Amino acid sequence: MRRADGAIPPIALQPDAGAPLYLQLSEGLRQAIVSGYICGGTRLPSTRGLARDMDVSRTTAIQAYRQLELEGYVVSAVGSGTYVTDELPDRIVSVAVPAPSSNGHPDHERSLSDRGRRMVDRFPDIEHRHGVMPLLPAVPALDKFPYKMWRRIEHEVHVPTSELGPGDAAGHLRLRRAIVEHVAVTRAIRCDVDQVVITTGAQEAFSILAELLFDPGDSVLIEEPGHRGGASAFEAFGAEVVPVRVDADGMDVDAGISLHPDARLACVTPSNQFPMGALLNMRRRIGLVEWARAAGSWIIEDDYDCEYRFHGAPYPAIRSLEGADVCTVYVNAFTKILFPALSLGFVILPDALVEPFKTARALRDYPPPPVPQLALAKFMEEGHLMRHIRRMRQVYEVREAALRDALHETLPTLLEVAPATAGTHLVAWLPRGVDDQEVSARAAGEGVFALPISQFRHQCADRGGLVLGFGGSPVPRLGASVRRLARAFG
Repeated sequence: MRRADGAIPPIALQPDAGAPLYLQLSEGLRQAIVSGYICGGTRLPSTRGLARDMDVSRTTAIQAYRQLELEGYVVSAVGSGTYVTDELPDRIVSVAVPAPSSNGHPDHERSLSDRGRRMVDRFPDIEHRHGVMPLLPAVPALDKFPYKMWRRIEHEVHVPTSELGPGDAAGHLRLRRAIVEHVAVTRAIRCDVDQVVITTGAQEAFSILAELLFDPGDSVLIEEPGHRGGASAFEAFGAEVVPVRVDADGMDVDAGISLHPDARLACVTPSNQFPMGALLNMRRRIGLVEWARAAGSWIIEDDYDCEYRFHGAPYPAIRSLEGADVCTVYVNAFTKILFPALSLGFVILPDALVEPFKTARALRDYPPPPVPQLALAKFMEEGHLMRHIRRMRQVYEVREAALRDALHETLPTLLEVAPATAGTHLVAWLPRGVDDQEVSARAAGEGVFALPISQFRHQCADRGGLVLGFGGSPVPRLGASVRRLARAFG
């Protein structure tokens, strides 16, 4: 017998079971669909209704529906709702939810390691993104990428049989040489090709560095608010994360050093602080290097969006300062410059870390495949990368202005847009007392990706905000996205 639209069976959620609530909820709904309790074509409750009925947050309800959609059990139609598919997936994928033992804790054999628990507990809502949602930060202008030229270069790349083996753990020599020349011109960094290691992106670099540099309990200075990629890797390896406030001049280095003068490491985004967009001033850069050298500590320079300053030349990298080469690891990725699926980044290492990093890299996996590396090397050698960056500065400046204007026109009293001089996103502050995570969840229900700034904090703040990306959206789409965002405010 077909159930009425919106009817779901009782689902027992166990907050202490060891699996996130959204996975427990999606598993309960999946079983109801597979068993026939909920028939194909049935309209499921709204995320707000599901959250109310199950006594969970709306974010949990949204994530549960997303999980089912990824697995092919439901489809979502903007403005209409979420429906069970008429044809179920060929392969039934189930999520094992650990059953509590007699003492109320998950069975020992199914429990996570301490490192795994720290990772999941700190980042329960990490997005496994598929596709590009409107206003998603850190997405480049994919519509402006020269795909025909890239395909031509890939077809011209010849990989000899001798290079089809595991390859150098540091990555292809030709790409590393191109990177050495590129950073010398754009970031004033002088380095040897042997100090460059190719990675699959910044996150792999953070994970390897955390593995190499931290013992449990070591402290690391991070920006507050700040990018959570590095923090997630450091916390996973047992580091004590020390949030250091960010102001108009970037991380307050003096405050951080006074909090933990013996910190093992400081991780900064000095050229375009994420998410606030601040530029770490020269006095603080020099102070950071002096501290690291004196304390025997390390600096990770995550040069996020360093290429896209709208006015004036970018600051030189911290790694280029006198004496910084012995204590600074420079991290960058091509995913935000070109396209995310490229999955290529690099580190420039102090001499003392070159061999340890290469060893750790080799123990993890093979280096990235040779064809993308060689294609990127040729792309750089022929000058296409620099031309693309120059074009994108103009594109992003126009898109930034368009998003700012649309927010001012549509939400003038609800959002206070912070100034921005670089990058591919804006920060928009909410009125005090408004929960940015709740607004973000409602925006997701409208098909708009508005990251809550609280997601990038370790400490509570008296004001929430949204991180809104404009890089991946043409100007006409930005206006439409802001109108959808406005619906999230009711």
